[in-house]
Amino acid sequence: MRRVEVRPPFADLRSASNARLVWRRFRQSPLAIFGLGVFVVLFVCAVAGPILPLADPYDQDITREVERPSLDRLMGSDPYGRDVLSRIVVATRHALLIGFASAGIAALIGAPLGLVAGFYGRFWDTAIMRLADTLLTFPVILLALVMIGSLGSSTSSVLVAFGVVFAPRYVRLVRASVLSLKSTEFVHAAVALGASDARVLALHILPNALSPVLVQFTANFAYAIVAETSLSFLGLGVQPPEPSWGSMLSEARPYIGSESWLALFPGLVLVIAVLGLNLLGDGLRDALDPRLRVRK
Repeated sequence: MRRVEVRPPFADLRSASNARLVWRRFRQSPLAIFGLGVFVVLFVCAVAGPILPLADPYDQDITREVERPSLDRLMGSDPYGRDVLSRIVVATRHALLIGFASAGIAALIGAPLGLVAGFYGRFWDTAIMRLADTLLTFPVILLALVMIGSLGSSTSSVLVAFGVVFAPRYVRLVRASVLSLKSTEFVHAAVALGASDARVLALHILPNALSPVLVQFTANFAYAIVAETSLSFLGLGVQPPEPSWGSMLSEARPYIGSESWLALFPGLVLVIAVLGLNLLGDGLRDALDPRLRVRK
């Protein structure tokens, strides 16, 4: 008897035709394109920062403290005489690293747990979901502060803390997707043909649950940047002399009334970065939604 390969709808996200369809839907939204452009600019600044013709972000010049923006220093200098523009570029690298890595850690922890909870149910579902619900009862910043206090103030501590804090969101999201997918005909057909649980999860359920995970990833990416900025503002995030948007805002506090541009530039970059990532996530949600693609 010839074996029949059961393929769920929209499961092959790697096919060229499906990728073109997603891109066509994505580029129809000007806001999504703007979000993608913001992300590309931030990524280029983070990667190409060391080779850009900028001043040394760590070099202190007491003769140029709180210098106003000029042609020599486009964004001026901070209270220690360091170039603000070069420090913003380096801080962008830290922000993207922490945002991407923490969201990635959360997805790697939460997605498998959500798959197990939704597919097997019973004891696994109860145990995993009660743990996730317990973590969700704590405010994100408070739980991150507790973990950072235990692990110490460092970039790696921030990554681990945010990864654990964001993981329950992926658990709930993936579990909900699995519960709706495992009752579909293509999953029943795969099981009837003798597919193992691992094969069903890897080839038939997980690909169809990736779309909401990607959208959640962009949301956590943006939120992690805001949370890291908040911790750095309090002195618990990226440690000096490494620059961070939060620490730059903290250093600018005494000068808000007279030299407001010290807080304006890092604050404006933070707002644009978070807005762009949120718009990128909204665009991905619309482009990856199978119902919208079928209706189109």
